[in-house]
Order: sequence, then C-alpha cells, then structure tokens
Amino acid sequence: MPVITEHIPGSLIPVTAADDRDGHDLRRLARCLPGHRLHACAGPVAVHSLATHTDAVQAGALFFCLPGNAHDGHRWAAVAVHRGAAALVVESPLRQLAGTPQLEVPDARSALARMARVFHGYPDRRLLLLAVTGTNGKTTTAYMLQSIFGAARRPLGLLGTVCYRLGRREVPSPLTTPDAALLHAMLAEIAAAGLQGVALEASSHALAQQRLEGVEVDTAVFTNLSRDHLDYHGSVMSYFAAKRRLFRERAGRKPFPALAVVCVDGAPGRLIAREAARHRQVITYGLERPADISGRYRPSGSSGGVLAVSGDWGSGEIHLPLPGRHNAQNALAAAAAALGNGVPFDTLAHAIATMEPVPGRFETVAGAEGFTVVVDFAHNPDGLRWALLAARRRAPGRVRLVFGCKGGDGDDGKRRRMGDLAGHLADVVYLTTDDPYDEDPAEIASRVEPGLISGRAAYRVVLDRAEAVRGAILEAEPGDLVLVAGRGHELYQPIRGGRVYLDDRQLCRNALAERAALGAAADVGARGW
Repeated sequence: MPVITEHIPGSLIPVTAADDRDGHDLRRLARCLPGHRLHACAGPVAVHSLATHTDAVQAGALFFCLPGNAHDGHRWAAVAVHRGAAALVVESPLRQLAGTPQLEVPDARSALARMARVFHGYPDRRLLLLAVTGTNGKTTTAYMLQSIFGAARRPLGLLGTVCYRLGRREVPSPLTTPDAALLHAMLAEIAAAGLQGVALEASSHALAQQRLEGVEVDTAVFTNLSRDHLDYHGSVMSYFAAKRRLFRERAGRKPFPALAVVCVDGAPGRLIAREAARHRQVITYGLERPADISGRYRPSGSSGGVLAVSGDWGSGEIHLPLPGRHNAQNALAAAAAALGNGVPFDTLAHAIATMEPVPGRFETVAGAEGFTVVVDFAHNPDGLRWALLAARRRAPGRVRLVFGCKGGDGDDGKRRRMGDLAGHLADVVYLTTDDPYDEDPAEIASRVEPGLISGRAAYRVVLDRAEAVRGAILEAEPGDLVLVAGRGHELYQPIRGGRVYLDDRQLCRNALAERAALGAAADVGARGW
C-alpha cells in the first residue's frame, strides 16, 4: 500500500479575516493581552493573517513563535520573516531580528487564542456555544445536539473529531478541536452562514494548550473520565485537570460557561459539579445516581433502546437509534443541555430518535447475510468495554473482535487492560494493528497479548489489519457479530514515514463482497452449473 503525505493540519492553513483589506493594526490587536511589550514598532503594523507554521506565512502575516515538546517556533522566526511575516509574537525577544516588529508576551499560546478572537471580531459572542468534553461520548453527544437544535429551528455548526460543519460547507477535521486561529475563523464563518450556534468537542489537548482561552462558552457538558492520553498528560490527574479547565475559564469579569451540564455517575463529574455550582448554573444528570435529570435505560430490539427521563426540567421517553448504556448516557447529556437551553422535551426526543447515524460509532456495515458487521471508534478501555457489551446484547452467536492499540501513547497498562477486556467479553479475537505511528506494530501487540491470555476468548495475531478484518468476516457464522474496533470513521492510518489510506468500513465491504463471491461460486459448484 503506497505511503502518502500527511494531511495538511490547521496550523498549515493561512488564517485571514473575512474582511482584511486594510489589515488589523498590531497595537490594537495587542490591547487584549496583559503584560505585553512591543519592540521595533515605531509606526502602524498592518496584520492581514495569523500563522503558527512557516508554510502558512503570507505577506503581512503575524507569526506566533509557539514553544512545543518537539519544535520551538522561535527557531523558525527568521524563515517566517523571509516569507513575508510583518511581525512576530515571541516569548523572548530575538536579537538577530531586532529590526522586525516583535510582540513580547509571557505565553504565546494564550496570546494566539486571545488575538485570534479579536482578529475575527469576537465570533463566539454571536453564537450559542455548546462545548462537550470527556473521555468518551463527545462526538455522539455533539451530533445529538446538532440534531436537537436543528429540530428546534436553532441550527448549529459542528466542530469535532469526524468533521467541521460550517453551514455552507463541510470539511474533514485534522484535530478534534481546531487550533485557536482556525477555531475563531471557523466560528466567524458559522456566524456569517446564519447559524445560531455551534456544538464543539473540547479535547483535553485543546484545553491544555489554551485553544479555548477567552472563549465565551455558553453551555459546557462533561460526559465521563477514564484512562486515556497519558502519553501527553503524564497522569490521570493531569488529564482530569485539563478537562476541568472548561468549567473554570473566564472571559473578562464574566464567568463562563454560564451553564454546566455534568454527569454525576462518576466521582470526577461530582467534583466538577460541586466546583461549578459556586459560580454558575449547574444541571446534573445520570443513570446511576440521583441527579437533576435522571434516566433509566432498557435495551429494545437489536440496535437501540428506550431511555426514560425524569426530572424538574422535563420527563418522558426517548427512543434511541444507537445501542448500549453508554449511548443512553450520551442522549441524557444532550437532553440535559437542550432542556437547559429551552428546547421542549418532545422536540429533543423526536430529534434523537430520528438523528442521522454517527460515522464510525457502532456503525453497521451493509452486506452481511445471517450475521452482523459493526465498525466502532472504541480505542480506549472504557470505549472498548461499552462496545463489547453492546455487541454481546445484540449477537445471538459469537462476538468476533478485530482490534489493536494505538501507538504513541506508551501506556502499557492501558494496552494490557484492553487485552483483558477483549479476552473476557469477546469469543474470538483478531489482534491487529491500529494506528501505530512510529511504534513497531508487533511490539504493541506483544503488550496487549498478556491481557488476552488471561481471558477465555480464542485469539490470533494478524498484524495486517485488512487480513484481520477479512479473516473475521470470512469465518463468521450465522448469528455472529463482527466488531471492528479502534479506528471508526478514520480514513488514514499513521505509520512510520507517513500514512496510508485505510478505511475500516471499506475493508469490511471488500471482505463481504469476497465472501458473497465465494458463496456464489460454491453454490454454483454444488448445483453443477
């Protein structure tokens, strides 16, 4: 399979304002920053675009020298100036570029977030901004919110893991939460398109990197917390601290978010709810503990369930098109956020019941006869557990699991735990490659295998993901469910040296077509045709 070049991330896209004919004066942009100093700036400096990567620098750009773990933007400042940058944002003045206007700030990432907001005319103030954070459930909850508010004639844009929906156009998303410059450009585009708000997935990386600093979030939703992203955050407590930032930010003197919607089934949510209640309105929700909005879930049929909702904010039943208790919790989150923003219960219940499928979230692949094939994004222990439990309820026969663990996180505890879950909740496991990045797929699999050995499932290691999917589907028997987990909607697999096109849904369709062809050939041979 050929290796292709990396998809252009948001940092490589030149970010300009909708109307920048005269540019923005650097001094005016800098007024939003406390503790800044201007160097070599005797007269006006017109800023026409914002850039955080030299490839995005155009004439008149303001280049932000962002520090990072692998690269420091200060080292690339001379290249940015050579390519036409009008000024630099630095944390330490660069003497070798003393003749170039430099805006010295204590924190370049914070400056980027605040200046991008001013550059685009405070677009968050013109929108109802609903931000969802948590380890699992962000994407599904955001899709539900977009469906609900659309049904209430309050259409929303969508910024999340699968795509960015901006009103007049939809683009694939390189990051769950766009970098600050692109975020405000997209919020401005959503507002200009006539939409009333946006459903935004707030990742822990984005919160730790201050991409949402200063943004006036109207409603913040917390879903859950479990082990993930320890390669970046270092510890579960640091990871949790990043999530909590969404409920602690302030824009000026006003506390944001104005409304916090928090799941209190787990201890992290209960802590957030207590803290948030000191400064803002809080609506708690849960399936297991007393809350302002409580739910009771019962499976119904093979691919959904019924959520009975009760509370002072509204009550009734929601028919869920997605299976599993975790999706009932996602629906309860979306319902609580909608009720808190004045959406009638009947409207939200109908919107969830009729919503479009969420790409790669327990998505059934058409073409299987006598058994079921499902693709799911489950890529951490909690996500895999919920997906397997939903599969077990749906499958009268065996659950055949194709899965691996992502590279780059270095979290062997997470890998062994996922192997343990697979070994105990699946019947047959095909341990394969997920997104290895620069790690050796065989080494990753060796870290998963000890967990698998402890379980009851039969398993084999098939590092070629296409072959693993093919084997699971060709070997499936009537009543079985083949669950292909870990990558969901993803279209490209990052590997050492680049990435390759790899769509799990297409792998499934290919294997189903091969199975159908083999079945037809066998049938022809049996009949003597």
